[in-house]
Amino acid sequence: MQGTADPGTLEVRAKVVLVGDAGVGKTSLVRRYVWNDFVDDYLMTLGVVLAKQTVDLALEERSIRMTMVLWDTMSDPVLAETLREAYLRDARGVLVVCDASVQGTVSSVRPWITAARRVAGTAALAVVLNKSDLGLATNAKEGALRAGLEARAPTYLASAKTGENVRDAFEDMALRIATRSLAPPDGPLDGASLGMVIDASVRPRSLQELALATQLPEGASLARGEALVDRGYLRITSMDLAPDGRPSPTFTATGKSFPQLAS
Repeated sequence: MQGTADPGTLEVRAKVVLVGDAGVGKTSLVRRYVWNDFVDDYLMTLGVVLAKQTVDLALEERSIRMTMVLWDTMSDPVLAETLREAYLRDARGVLVVCDASVQGTVSSVRPWITAARRVAGTAALAVVLNKSDLGLATNAKEGALRAGLEARAPTYLASAKTGENVRDAFEDMALRIATRSLAPPDGPLDGASLGMVIDASVRPRSLQELALATQLPEGASLARGEALVDRGYLRITSMDLAPDGRPSPTFTATGKSFPQLAS
């Protein structure tokens, strides 16, 4: 349970929506993250189920308390189109979930991303290949990564059953939302961001290489790299999975002129 926030802590609240085909494990991911629990029995979500999780983040020199309101949505094919806009409206983060062991649910990732972009605009996106404990369907990894690259959505190999990368997927999302909330749309870059741009101008760098160079956690490096993409200093040239199933996008510099270093 989270303690009382320090008076200097910035309080941020964000709607984060889980979408995807029926049976891919959206409810199980929420249960694992919020209550560290897993139930094998499948029960279809009717309508939407809300859960809250609060996480304390350190972003640059700011302390942030992020309360994520998690929307676990139904995927009934008859009602999905009718309710999709209501689910996604005002979302600041969207987790597109598919079943790693069922190719058909991976093929549905693109339509869900399209819906998220149409309704939620610039919300942060991530693709979650859930049920990794059941093994990967043929071309499932490749299909999810292609969809993720097109949408600039980092991809996670996860398992609600074992807990693999579940916390990472949610809390990386929280960092990305917080970074988008606080990062100025223009102006000078700080030293670490400028270093990432310079490093990626020498040759394309993976997320893991940039994290090592900046000595920042991977989640923070991912959020910073995404902010630099938004500002036009970096672009994502490929999307892959690291051996631990975390995202491994590759960034390269665009050649945009460096701004003055922030003091």
